[in-house]
Amino acid sequence: MRRRARLSKRAGPRAQRLTIRSFREGDERALAHLFNQFLAPFIGPTPVTPASWRSQYRRHGWSAPSLADRDCCRIALRGGKVIGYALTDYEPMWEKGTAMVQELCAAEGEDAREIAHALLADAEPLARRRGKDMIALCLSDEGGLCLRAAEEMGFELPNDDGGVFMATITNLRRFLIEIQGELSRRLAGSLLKDWAGSVRLSSGDMTAGLRLGRGAVKIVALRGTPDIAVTIEPQALPLIMLGRMEAGEAFLQHLLSVTAADGQRALRLLDVLFPRVPLYLPRAQWW
Repeated sequence: MRRRARLSKRAGPRAQRLTIRSFREGDERALAHLFNQFLAPFIGPTPVTPASWRSQYRRHGWSAPSLADRDCCRIALRGGKVIGYALTDYEPMWEKGTAMVQELCAAEGEDAREIAHALLADAEPLARRRGKDMIALCLSDEGGLCLRAAEEMGFELPNDDGGVFMATITNLRRFLIEIQGELSRRLAGSLLKDWAGSVRLSSGDMTAGLRLGRGAVKIVALRGTPDIAVTIEPQALPLIMLGRMEAGEAFLQHLLSVTAADGQRALRLLDVLFPRVPLYLPRAQWW
């Protein structure tokens, strides 16, 4: 989840009509809102309040800078409104000579890429003045906005080694109840929103039932034969449930089997309910 780039001899041009300033106490209200909004589609981030976002940066540590150094957080504004921010650790532990951009969030809209460009360009002269010769982006390898901005600005992107994903699901039914609202939103926004029927998911000794209808999903105790019966190998269950592997991919790898009148439609339905989701764990939330 790291991307590096040697600093160029010049800073990139700032976007027109956009200004950037350093953090001021009280900004955390707008920044917490941006954090939650921008990272909502990702698996990993824990939602923050203004107080919890600010508390992450009370003192400098191995996973976060201190906002006693106001320049660690640079804020993009347009017309006085906060529209993005970048948080950079200019003295990351074990990274001498490096500045580490560890949060980059932009407001939704057509100019989101412009905001990301401006914030990354702004980090270069600040890093250079502090004697740094490299910027590392400790951001998501799957975040489209940040990835495109980094590529367009000449960052050197290493080959993706796939990383390590460590998670387990100990109670499938309770897990599905917790995300029932999100499952309904996914179904209602899909081409299969009119599909109605029952789905039974089994993995190891765990079983859970889903009842679909009118664009909604309910977790229920099923009796009799379901319309779709899905068996998932235990090692693949958290990958599918948490958006790291699509059902079709698991099916091709013999990690998932389906019994249904229309197997292809069943796989499409599973991909609607459990799509691949980008991953990002903000450095300040590392443990």
